[in-house]
Amino acid sequence: MKKHATLSLGLGVFDGLHRGHHLFLDKTNALLTFSPHPDIVLQKNTDLRILTTVEELRHLSRTHVHRIPFTRAMTQWDPYFFLDHCILTILRPQKLVVGYDFRFGVNQSGTLDTLATWTKNNGIDLEILPAYPNDAHPIKSSAIRNALKNRDLDKAVEWLGHPYLMIGRIQKGDGRGRELGFPTANLLCPPRKLIPSTGVYGGWASVGQALPTPAMMYVGKAPTFLGKTQRVEIHLLEKKGHWYNQKMKVWFGTAIREERLFDSIPDLVRQLHRDKQAVLSWIQEHPGFLPRKNSL
Repeated sequence: MKKHATLSLGLGVFDGLHRGHHLFLDKTNALLTFSPHPDIVLQKNTDLRILTTVEELRHLSRTHVHRIPFTRAMTQWDPYFFLDHCILTILRPQKLVVGYDFRFGVNQSGTLDTLATWTKNNGIDLEILPAYPNDAHPIKSSAIRNALKNRDLDKAVEWLGHPYLMIGRIQKGDGRGRELGFPTANLLCPPRKLIPSTGVYGGWASVGQALPTPAMMYVGKAPTFLGKTQRVEIHLLEKKGHWYNQKMKVWFGTAIREERLFDSIPDLVRQLHRDKQAVLSWIQEHPGFLPRKNSL
């Protein structure tokens, strides 16, 4: 990691960059995150699915994002070694910003008191952010994961404070969507990325540096065609093209319906037209929700 002079540095995992994390963006000009997620390395949750990759965090955040590769060796670091080695030597911040529950170092022995002592000794300001919205009901990434797994996208988006972002690479599919009149881009998602529950969704998508346009998303195994593997397919409502192997950004804004097994292909096509109208109607009702690069 390159040396980088930082005025105000936020420390945390920032998985999801939810409303509680938004407080950091108003207080800092850089974030320091850890990847892979510490819970995976510590084997607290070997099946953990992450809400936000480092690439997605960099897209969502208005600040610079530093990444420290999290390893098992780091779990044995003395808290002061971590602060001296990673924070003071490399980033040299004038101020640190952490959440109310931030812990670090071997056996999570680094506490807010540890930070307070270290920052004072090194002439660094420290700000501790409270739980959001309050101590009784703090927004947690785990709750957002559960909402996405249960197709409660409205609740997930409310807690995130922005549509759920996925950045993946487009891969060649079987071309069936084009035959139905709904050509789709097949998204290859990053490893361990949390994919919303099966169903049809509405939101926006963009390829490369293009502006986001309305999109309809499908997550599922295509049971009408006896599919065996889960896929994520994106249908752009206002654009057509071939974008194989390019990066696509997808924002899940609303859940339209559950996955269904249709009796016939014409029944499926008629439902897809209804889904499209439902997406367009929702987008017209939420014009201020349009995602923009590096803006929440």
